[in-house]
Amino acid sequence: MKKIQSLFAVLLFVMCGNSSQAQSKREAYATLDIGWMKKIEFKTPPQPLTNQDRSYTAKQIGYAQHMLTWIQQTYAPKGMLGDARLFVFVPPKSEPVTSKYYDYNEAEKNNRRALPYNYGAYAKLSLFLKKDANGKFVPETDHHIRWLIEANGLETISQQIVSLSTPEEYYFLMPRYDIGLKGSLDKTWYAEAAKFQNFNNHPNLKNYDHYYIPNGQVTAGKDDFYTVIMTKNSQPLPFEQVTVGEFIRQVEKQLPMMYQIAINGGSKDIDLKARANRGFQIFKNKFSAKANEKVYLPESTQLNLFDFANADENSTFSNFKTASGTYQNCDGCSTFFPLLKLKKGVKEASATSEPLWLVIRWMPPLTRTLDGDRHYMETILNQFNYDYVYNYFFGNRPTQSYQPINFNAYKK
Repeated sequence: MKKIQSLFAVLLFVMCGNSSQAQSKREAYATLDIGWMKKIEFKTPPQPLTNQDRSYTAKQIGYAQHMLTWIQQTYAPKGMLGDARLFVFVPPKSEPVTSKYYDYNEAEKNNRRALPYNYGAYAKLSLFLKKDANGKFVPETDHHIRWLIEANGLETISQQIVSLSTPEEYYFLMPRYDIGLKGSLDKTWYAEAAKFQNFNNHPNLKNYDHYYIPNGQVTAGKDDFYTVIMTKNSQPLPFEQVTVGEFIRQVEKQLPMMYQIAINGGSKDIDLKARANRGFQIFKNKFSAKANEKVYLPESTQLNLFDFANADENSTFSNFKTASGTYQNCDGCSTFFPLLKLKKGVKEASATSEPLWLVIRWMPPLTRTLDGDRHYMETILNQFNYDYVYNYFFGNRPTQSYQPINFNAYKK
């Protein structure tokens, strides 16, 4: 399996012919304090927001406004142009389940209705800039990186298992890279990324679960990400690991839908349903005795009907395990992660409650050498006030306003 490369390596080649030209282009403004397109101030009280079937309270919109303000108070873009935005999650519309166009992609969209109420703010940081007629920096292309703060984020840290999920039940993996991980994600460049500027052992992050997500491992993004998770008193996230017994029951329930998705996706196999049912019975017979054991699935793999249709009595179902993924390192050896499910009631609780958890996630800088790129990473690690944000939502709410950490004092 060939080394996974960042999307930006491709973008650089497309834009500039080769990476050295792209590097030279960005070096021209890498040390400049370019700043924000607009410094946003919220001068009126937040208002509730309804979009399609999701309604967000004024308090939730106010929290998103705080997140945006904290980003802009902390970070002054250098070598990049910043655009700060609020967002609320609204599930995309999909084709009706009965439609002949209801395929894998439509099911993935429809299943997102099971996700929690999710809101926050992000910084969109444009990488390739030019000057307009007034001498002002503007984006030359839409190539950018993002820094995100959100309440109840799940898509940004997980990979939906589409065939198991429904609009009421969300099944997923949470891929992550930790130093020493085995399997296909055991790569030198992932270890280097996790250690960049001491992210993996950074003192500002010591109280919070934090980890690196390799390229293309989560639903909402095909690049890599640095991730920090906050919960009250470091409680576990409201997810539960799926047992073999539940997995069997869910597959049995979803087999007709899996068949419909396969047919709508273009399969012409007239024996597909019968072969899948036989294969599933073989699977069920092999694993029913392990009903109470936990399920682990490989990263970047989606369960589908052909996993059962192609099975026979000699099949080992190598993409299904009941032990965690600490296998030998080889390009063809998958890394296995727990199969998880969003607990019942979480979506409903997230609609009106305080944030149940926070996700702070950012993309790595495009380089590790340019001044502006290093400034971006240094600022998020060293000056963003993680403890203030935690206490604001989960601890004793501070009476004073947000202040970034003083980086010079921090270094001393």
